[in-house]
Amino acid sequence: MRRLADAMADNLRGLAAKRGLKYTEIAALTGIHPVHVKRLLSKETKMNVDAAHIFAHHLGTDVVALVAASLEDVPDLPTRADEEEERAAIGDEILREAIGRGENAPKKPRRWKKD
Repeated sequence: MRRLADAMADNLRGLAAKRGLKYTEIAALTGIHPVHVKRLLSKETKMNVDAAHIFAHHLGTDVVALVAASLEDVPDLPTRADEEEERAAIGDEILREAIGRGENAPKKPRRWKKD
């Protein structure tokens, strides 16, 4: 069971890193409950073995192949870097518009009343 857990965890970690996916996204793509995916990806061996046991019991031992096939069939998912670049570009555009309208223009400093 430990070898199965290690193989599944390594496979999922590799695919997650390659695609830039979080455990919730892996769960959504594969149809496996997010808690089980998170436990399998955990660095803690006992949690890996428990999750692998659950998978093997419910889905059979080819879960690694099932998960790999589920993730490989998805065409060109946007990576985390792409999403961050897109958000930054949108933020820059909004900031440029705001500055252009004068909303972000520096204001005169408030003067404190002297006692």
